[in-house]
Amino acid sequence: MQEIRNIIFDFGGVILNIDFQRSIEAFQALGIGKDPSFFVEFGQSEIYSNLEKGQISEKGFYEHIRQVSGVQASDEDLRRAWDAVLLDMPEERVELLKKVRQHYRIFLLSNTNAIHYGTYNGAFRLRYGHDFEEFFEKAYWSFRIGMRKPSPTTFQWVLNDAGLEASETLFIDDTLKHVEGARVAGIKGFHLHNTELTSLFDENGKLKITL
Repeated sequence: MQEIRNIIFDFGGVILNIDFQRSIEAFQALGIGKDPSFFVEFGQSEIYSNLEKGQISEKGFYEHIRQVSGVQASDEDLRRAWDAVLLDMPEERVELLKKVRQHYRIFLLSNTNAIHYGTYNGAFRLRYGHDFEEFFEKAYWSFRIGMRKPSPTTFQWVLNDAGLEASETLFIDDTLKHVEGARVAGIKGFHLHNTELTSLFDENGKLKITL
């Protein structure tokens, strides 16, 4: 088996704990999305995709929510509801990254948006004194690169940009379709489902799973 030299991590659900239900409940408290289908349709909408690809502004996003919901909530209330999904980043995962990067080239690839990025990176900087992405050789945020998972094109672009061999690269994500997209691009994929990230590595930060 080809030796793993590079690891690409997902962020939310892998390094950062998230809870979509908290955000749903926060929006419903504002009178938005009383019908659960609202959130299903929203997650599949062009506006959501555009937000994650950096193609719509924060204010434009809030205005869209007001238009489709008919609720005239303030930008600040909408931001708080949107950010409610974000939970904590356990210390043991932060310490793990410090160890893993001693053995592998490590990268981040996340479908996210500028609103969430500002919130969790600001909290991390306040706690640790530096940006979260400094742990990685390079962090690829969808809203900055204009591409999203699970498109194999996105993974191929990252491989080319970072100068990585797909066969030597492992991608870890909690969403199966994202892992499948990576595999189409020739990357080894691990679906982190009901599993703690730290359990994939030994105490020194080296992989201990069989791919």
